[in-house]
Amino acid sequence: MESGLLLRGMTELDLETACEELKRKYPDLQLGAPAVEYIEAGELLEPYYSATVETPEDAMGEVMGDLSSRRGLIVKVNDCPTGKTIVAEVPVAECFGYSTVLRQLTNGRGHYDLKFIDYRPAPYYRGGGGPINVA
Repeated sequence: MESGLLLRGMTELDLETACEELKRKYPDLQLGAPAVEYIEAGELLEPYYSATVETPEDAMGEVMGDLSSRRGLIVKVNDCPTGKTIVAEVPVAECFGYSTVLRQLTNGRGHYDLKFIDYRPAPYYRGGGGPINVA
C-alpha cells in the first residue's frame, strides 16, 4: 500500500493551485495522476459539473462537439457579448485537460466555469466491467 497525502479539490484549478503551493514548499514532492472519486450507493455514481462555456460564435460548433464527446449534455445556448454561452452537464472525469482543449478550439478566446451539481449513475462497459473513463 502506498502512503502519502490525499489531496481533494472540486475543480482541476483547485488541485493545480494546491499542488503548486506544495511544490514550492516541498521541491522534491512527487505527484500522482488525478483521479475522480466515485460513490457506491447500490449503484456506482460519478460526479457531474455544470459547465458554462463562453466561446466566439465561429468556434461554437467545435466546442459543442467537444462537450458532447466528453459525454456532456447541452442544456442551453445563449448569446453573449463575446459570442455564445453554452451550458452543459459534464462528468467530472471528462473535464481533465479541458482548459487546454478549449484554448485550442477557440484560439485562446474561450472561457469556462465549472460548478459541481450532483452524482449520477456511471455507465458501464457492455458485458460488465468497470465504469467508463475511470481516471
